[in-house]
Amino acid sequence: LMHPKSKYAISPPLKNSAHIDGDSKNMNDLPAALMSDVEHAFVRSNDGKFIAIDRYIIPYDILRSRKPRDLIGVVGDGEVPLTITTNELGDEMIEAGFTCSMGNQLDTRATVLLMKGDKTYEEHYFKRGEKYKTPFSTNGDRFRTLIIVCEELFFDKSLSRHPPLILKSPDSKFSLRIGSTFARQMKEGDNVKNPHGKQLVHCLNPVYGLTDPRWIIEYLEYHRAIGVSHVHIYNVNLHAPSVQQVLEVYRRQKFITRHDWSDNASKGYTTHVTYEHAKWAAQTDCAIRNRRIYDYALFSDIDEVAFGALPDGKLGPALDVCEKAKKNGGKVACSFNSNTVTSIYTKLNDEEEASMENKLLLERYNHVEADP
Repeated sequence: LMHPKSKYAISPPLKNSAHIDGDSKNMNDLPAALMSDVEHAFVRSNDGKFIAIDRYIIPYDILRSRKPRDLIGVVGDGEVPLTITTNELGDEMIEAGFTCSMGNQLDTRATVLLMKGDKTYEEHYFKRGEKYKTPFSTNGDRFRTLIIVCEELFFDKSLSRHPPLILKSPDSKFSLRIGSTFARQMKEGDNVKNPHGKQLVHCLNPVYGLTDPRWIIEYLEYHRAIGVSHVHIYNVNLHAPSVQQVLEVYRRQKFITRHDWSDNASKGYTTHVTYEHAKWAAQTDCAIRNRRIYDYALFSDIDEVAFGALPDGKLGPALDVCEKAKKNGGKVACSFNSNTVTSIYTKLNDEEEASMENKLLLERYNHVEADP
């Protein structure tokens, strides 16, 4: 209703809008959902200790099979009924204390995949972060972002609308019902490849606090130049009109996908009760949505700039190193060394300001303060 002639979710002109004051400052009050391409479910369990971000169709490679199988899964954060035991070899075994049901498929087995840290699953899930009064992921390496896989459920592709997915413990003290549309892999933009033939999606950690669009412009243009094909932006509060106009331009170019990660959409989850605006949940959501679509995914904050090999800084050679590590050592990820540079929030002195007049922000704030 808001944009019948537009292919994308774009805020309409004020003259075509109802109940919106002509004063531009009130554009900040537009619902975040009207400025986004992806709305997440954000469904809480009956005990309030777990929140499901979405339900997903996850392509899974089956051993000795040419065709992947579609698995039904949930990404969430918080406390669910599970037990962690250790076998005779010292390996931890995770057992879910709840089942998956959908339609006439009742009480099927659930499998829980936890985040791995430098300590045991038991340590990171149950013991870390006890001082924080929240059941969700926290500082102190409490890792409660997880994937629930309902591998025995069958996804019927012939249905236009699927029944709700229900997670429930035998005593019903834990239950959750999620009826949102299944999130699944969708290719965005052109098949842009860097010179090394790899496609790279950028999963940008939740973004907040920017009211001036200059940095987001430079950030997106820079990463496009070094080989990024598409960017997922988890938008916490970038709702200023000038920022929205910039994001709309990149959306029309199919270079970005905007996720509603706001306080209102998540009912406070992304802003008050979890670690760094639920960045681990955002990363997991992005990884699943882009599984089997892109060759690699880049994960970083808005104040972190990736830099590849000299002389041009492109990421192709770095991806080659990752590819070699995967083939030779079974590695699934590569990390960057980092330099600490002056922040875009750092105030320059008069001499520095004069020397940096008319410079890009990337040029103004590139002094290395600490090496790896």
